[in-house]
Amino acid sequence: MMRILLSLVLIALLGSQVQANVKRPTLAKNRRPPRILFLGNSFTYFHDLYKEVARLTGGETAQNVKGGAALAEQLNPETELGKNARLLLQQKWDYVVLQEQSSKPMTNREAFLDSAAGLCLLVREAGAKPVFYATWPYQKGSEKLASTGRSYTEMFVALTEAYHEAARQNDALIADVGTAFYNSQETLLEPDSFHPNKAGTALAAEIISGVIMKDRK
Repeated sequence: MMRILLSLVLIALLGSQVQANVKRPTLAKNRRPPRILFLGNSFTYFHDLYKEVARLTGGETAQNVKGGAALAEQLNPETELGKNARLLLQQKWDYVVLQEQSSKPMTNREAFLDSAAGLCLLVREAGAKPVFYATWPYQKGSEKLASTGRSYTEMFVALTEAYHEAARQNDALIADVGTAFYNSQETLLEPDSFHPNKAGTALAAEIISGVIMKDRK
């Protein structure tokens, strides 16, 4: 019962934060547009999230992504994804958006936190700020969700707590897209029950852009 109460408090608090974040961002006067790099997987590349963030911020964006990839792969210099990440981090970026495999923050929290810490270190060494792109639970009532052995709320809370812990541990920004999805009454997922549809990607882009542009004011 205590966990349920704590979860409901968390949802309420984060919901108010997300509502503030989805306002259309504006660029402060005399500030150059931001350069933003995305490190993630299909949750990042569906419907060209990085292009929508570029449109909203007026900035330059790029992505290093692979379907199903975990942050550990972005961190590992022996993988193609990891090699590309290091090459990209030799360039000048203002922000690097980090997005983990869809269930790993829930199923292997410690591994996620370790990868998050390692990547945040690389991002800061490159002179950029890390931003965690917190994701959402699988579709309520779907076979995909049932396969996790968790309820919709349990998956949401596990993901959200893990992403917020990663942000706290690494003094990073967080774009809490998962909470916005959880609180929304709209259809934000593809029929596969977990990838964002066009509306979901648009909402994610608004939240990520809002967090970044608020930080630049």
